Amino acid sequence: SSSEWAQMQVLHNKWGHPSNSKFEQIYRYYKGAGFPRNFLSLLRRFRCKSCALSKGARNYRRSQRVLSKGRHTTMHEQHVATVGDTVVVLGEPQRVGIIASFPSSQQVEVRFESDVQVVPAERVFVSLAHEEPTASDSDPLECAPLQTPASDTTLSADACDISIDWAQALARGTHQELQWLVIHARTSQAEFLWCVPAVSRTQPHTHVESFLLYTGLKMRSIRFDNAREFGKCKLFQEWVQHHRAIERPTVDYNHTMNSISENYVRTTKEHTRCALREANAPRRLWPYAVKQFCRQYGWWPRSTDTETPAWSLLDSTCHLQINRDRDLHAFGCLCYGHLPRDSSLVPNTTLDDRGLEGAFLCGDDATPAFWMWSFKLRKAVKVCDGVFYDHQLPFRDPSVLARPQDLSAEDISAMQHTDGLLLD
Repeated sequence: SSSEWAQMQVLHNKWGHPSNSKFEQIYRYYKGAGFPRNFLSLLRRFRCKSCALSKGARNYRRSQRVLSKGRHTTMHEQHVATVGDTVVVLGEPQRVGIIASFPSSQQVEVRFESDVQVVPAERVFVSLAHEEPTASDSDPLECAPLQTPASDTTLSADACDISIDWAQALARGTHQELQWLVIHARTSQAEFLWCVPAVSRTQPHTHVESFLLYTGLKMRSIRFDNAREFGKCKLFQEWVQHHRAIERPTVDYNHTMNSISENYVRTTKEHTRCALREANAPRRLWPYAVKQFCRQYGWWPRSTDTETPAWSLLDSTCHLQINRDRDLHAFGCLCYGHLPRDSSLVPNTTLDDRGLEGAFLCGDDATPAFWMWSFKLRKAVKVCDGVFYDHQLPFRDPSVLARPQDLSAEDISAMQHTDGLLLD
């Protein structure tokens, strides 16, 4: 029936437009709490129109450079070397030896058959052969770039491997954002997805640092493409060394080597488009849409029906304000935020409204408040003590507002025309 379809659409919006298979995993993990009893039978017939329009085919598309010139031939991933590893030292002639010690982070002491030498780390490659190679081998040695270990190799259980990449924005954000940094962190127990909208691509390490401070995680390694602002930036390299982490750069124009980040770039773009289209919201609100999806994604169970969602695994060292009841709301739904008595927006404390009416955007990172688009003020504001109506979307139907004079169909059309229509 139409009422059941509407109920399924509201749930689908609240959970961030998951696929039907993922939606079933969510239902089973939370044991049906908050879902209708006949959810599984309804799910088999449910199809979200916004997802059908906004999500692409699930085939990876290679870059134009790889299609025209082929893949790079590359070394294996960097390996953390230890004393006793067999290594290949580049030079004239090429020599094979065994690591004796690490005098510094940039030098390696290698024991050869006839002598012992201290050589620069960039000339040393770890042998990946199962048998010990010799200098007389006629075939090229299979080896990988060496990564010297940090002075303290003891890592806590919550140390994570991070992958980062930039995603191009749909339009200029409310604060002139042009792109967002996709941060994917994997620990032994969970995977975390975080996005940071940015005006420029300079100093991306500051965004990763804020993610680490919020979540309380410790970085073990970081993978990135060979962009100027990453591996070729001195500040970025010094920041990685400060964290005693391993750098894992990839080769230019070979996106498959950074496939984790590339996959989540596509995922965040698709779900952001779904949220904006379903709410009929203007494109300028994409920074809030992508951050709201990251919060919803953190409550999804991973892979199986019983694996714990990422947000549930964060301990007392986490300073990120996460709350499932606050996070799981449809982007762009009707909401009301409380205004304190002494607010400048309440000049008459007796007769004026004590709340703001608007569209829900996302939760705030540092406080229990949330962000909403105020139709009266025509800007995003942070409020608390919200009342939410997930089934009502004011950008799609302005008649649901208690103050209809604050938003009209002409206002919505003007905002979308300025930002660029989602239908183009």
